[in-house]
Amino acid sequence: MKRLLSITLLFSALQAQELTPSQMSKIRNYSHSFSGKLRYQQRLKHIATIKLDKAEQLAKEACRESIEYSKLRYHDSRLFYVIYMSTCHVKIDALDGSIMEKK
Repeated sequence: MKRLLSITLLFSALQAQELTPSQMSKIRNYSHSFSGKLRYQQRLKHIATIKLDKAEQLAKEACRESIEYSKLRYHDSRLFYVIYMSTCHVKIDALDGSIMEKK
């Protein structure tokens, strides 16, 4: 049982790619002013290795619909794109391009 648990934890750790501490420190300086929000989004875009057009292309392939709205988000040490379509929502990891969630 311990071996099964350790193997499961190992695979989940390998699959989840998190930001490094230096990248996280750049993101954490968040300001609620309009210019602060723009700088925050610019920092997120600078850290992301997958660009928005590539993420949108991956989402179109996954759902086969036109895109209504997309946004780069940071939550729980993860950087990802949320792409909304008429009947489908897709979260794509901004560091490796994998599909994190599809609804």
